[in-house]
Amino acid sequence: MGILGAPDVDWSIGLEGGRMDAAPGGVLRAQIGLRAREGLDARRVMAAFVGTEEYAYQEVERERGSRSTRRAWDTNELAKHEIQLLGPTRLAAGEARTLPVEFQVPPNVLPSLESGVLRVRWKLAAWIDVGGRDPQVEQVVIVPLIAAALPSMASLGTAEQVQLVAGGQPAGFWAQPAPLRAGQPFSGAVDVTTPLDLGNTRIELKLRVATLSGSGPGVASVAGDTVLAGLGWSTTSRQAVTEEQTLWRGALAEAAPVSGWRRYTFAGQLPLAPIVTAVFPHGAASAMLDVIVSRRLRPDEHITRPVAIVTG
Repeated sequence: MGILGAPDVDWSIGLEGGRMDAAPGGVLRAQIGLRAREGLDARRVMAAFVGTEEYAYQEVERERGSRSTRRAWDTNELAKHEIQLLGPTRLAAGEARTLPVEFQVPPNVLPSLESGVLRVRWKLAAWIDVGGRDPQVEQVVIVPLIAAALPSMASLGTAEQVQLVAGGQPAGFWAQPAPLRAGQPFSGAVDVTTPLDLGNTRIELKLRVATLSGSGPGVASVAGDTVLAGLGWSTTSRQAVTEEQTLWRGALAEAAPVSGWRRYTFAGQLPLAPIVTAVFPHGAASAMLDVIVSRRLRPDEHITRPVAIVTG
């Protein structure tokens, strides 16, 4: 017998074309292989395409004037599509089966995301219903965010210049491609009217992920309950949490002036990971390019612009 009393079964999952992703609006096809190490009677063999959202929140407890906090997680099932691969079946010891499986991926499916406070994950799962501890297998599937699913890019960093004001002076800031793509190179330029001190200047690409403690997207809320504890009141509430991570850090290089502007260029490459800018049921992810000018004994000066990131 396998772990926790489940029958021993050797599994394999092979996605069509050797890919590990499932495009929105496309078809996810795979071959599920199984071999029973011992004889077993299956009520049925099932497969499912499952999406979950895991989000962090800060749990705050107040009691008799004291306050304590802890990081906690909750899970939201986004979707679960099941199909039956086999009906009642007897599998002899050593018997192997290869079962094709196919799922239609919804065009509006939420993309995969990995961060320290919000995770959206998809998987292809299969199991044998034996009426007890069911032997099962899972395979992670990446659902990309494609550019066509994004809203208008007019304010998110197309190849056009966007006029900004940095430290009281106008600036132009552009980046390409638009949107940026995970695992791919990017480049751009910053145009200013006065020279930058390159020895004290750097540029960073940052991802900011914020979760929601409430039930709807776009508004952070606090939800909680109050109970009588002894002679005092005890209050427990949920608070949203945020995480900011630097995806890339680089330097600016001075280029030839353009129409009277001092131009500084940059180039880099995004990490290959499920990193996207999108809104989810319990959080959102946004990104920006940030030129940071360090100034002695004064606050740093920033020239920033939002950008969009996709994975497909």
